[in-house]
Amino acid sequence: MSGKPNARFITKAVKDAPTPPQYGPHWSLAKRGAVQFFDDRVELGKWSIPFDKMTSVTVWRAKTQLGFPCPILEVQTEDVSYQFGLNPWAKPQKYLNVEFKERSIKMQYTAYSVVFRIVLIALLLFFIFG
Repeated sequence: MSGKPNARFITKAVKDAPTPPQYGPHWSLAKRGAVQFFDDRVELGKWSIPFDKMTSVTVWRAKTQLGFPCPILEVQTEDVSYQFGLNPWAKPQKYLNVEFKERSIKMQYTAYSVVFRIVLIALLLFFIFG
């Protein structure tokens, strides 16, 4: 398992996150780096996912909180699922040597995300007006 990658994209990635993708604490602690696409696998750091071990692959078309397009590559194997949040210009579809689905999604907030944002806004207002 070596060779030169066909593509490399900057990513935030999580393991075993809920599907479909949603905002939540798992993205706060996400692994950051460059996901690489090879002829036979996808790699991010120590994560190496061979195409022949993938049971389901979905490219979600989502938007960031500021409205920018943000593809999310979701890869599932028998044991683990991975989600790779990519930059707007990333086109992972070109480098997937496996069947995949493309779906649009409106990202949902978890209860944690809502509470976290309310606390941050309250603290900001306290420091500005308090």
